[in-house]
Amino acid sequence: MLTAALALVVMITFAASPAESRPGLVAVKVQVDSVDTKAGKHIYLTIAITNNLNSEVSLSCLSQIPSATNAETIGIALQAIYREGREGGSIPVVSKPLVQMPHAVPVCKIRPRGTHTIQTDATKWGIEGGWLPGKYTASILVEEIRVDTQITMRVLSDLFEFRIE
Repeated sequence: MLTAALALVVMITFAASPAESRPGLVAVKVQVDSVDTKAGKHIYLTIAITNNLNSEVSLSCLSQIPSATNAETIGIALQAIYREGREGGSIPVVSKPLVQMPHAVPVCKIRPRGTHTIQTDATKWGIEGGWLPGKYTASILVEEIRVDTQITMRVLSDLFEFRIE
């Protein structure tokens, strides 16, 4: 029984795609609020987590909008980031937002066929060399999506693009 549960987690972890293309999974889609931004400005992202399973899922959620405590970044990671023209593969993330945690973390539940939306700022994550001008391609990983007491998922978004001028 344990082997079957582990296989299910692996399948779900690596099978992320847009909600409309793979029913039966939890999907993560990221939209950049402005695909062109100026250097030194915010890069606002809207992250939609869609539950296409037949049962409710849940995740920790202190905030759904950018906050000074970085509460909206709980369970969210800037996973892969590439800058056009940069050699050497993805740019390492060198810092992540420091979250000020309360004693209890509320849980958001996503009903079957429902969507939970979180807004954040990509610049809360520090990348090697900083956010320099150029065209970027990135993905977001949403961690700790709980299906039940024994199964937790990590879902990777499709790649999304933006430009810093």
